[in-house]
Amino acid sequence: MRALALGALVLALAACSGGEKDKGGTAQDYAQRTGVDAGAPAVSVAEVNAQPVKPSAGSSVLTPLAANAPTVLGKIKGGCTFAYQDRTLLSVGAPDTTDATGKGVLVIDGRQVILPGIDAGGPQVIESGPTLTGDGLTVAVQRAEGAPESVAGGGHRWAADLVVKGPTGETRYSPGTWTCAP
Repeated sequence: MRALALGALVLALAACSGGEKDKGGTAQDYAQRTGVDAGAPAVSVAEVNAQPVKPSAGSSVLTPLAANAPTVLGKIKGGCTFAYQDRTLLSVGAPDTTDATGKGVLVIDGRQVILPGIDAGGPQVIESGPTLTGDGLTVAVQRAEGAPESVAGGGHRWAADLVVKGPTGETRYSPGTWTCAP
């Protein structure tokens, strides 16, 4: 009797599985099948209770990023951050390959946005000051020329401006700093 019940349970489970072996797949495959956006970060990268930072010119408002912001960029080498008035407003990184364009994260007008880079070149392009575009925005880091200042841990820092172009026009955060980790 027990064997009969166990056999019925196995047949019921086999019917539920659709008779196909699990072929695996990526998180993106699963997200598409279930209608969930796997590209959206599951965590907020804005500082808790942070007040938005007013730009030096323009109307778009950025919110400072928390220390966990680079985690939503995936696997990157080093990475760079733009800070204005000692608050981190943009975090950018790229995989360690010369064909990578990289991507960046910021919180603009209360929305967390991840933007892809437009120029390939991996970490070197990121360090030189990337341009990111998507979601109706173009974000550019305009890094100063010349030798960088050394920072703890082997990184480098330059004077820089951040320019955000979007539906409300151009917004500029200046002067700021562009700091890159090794």
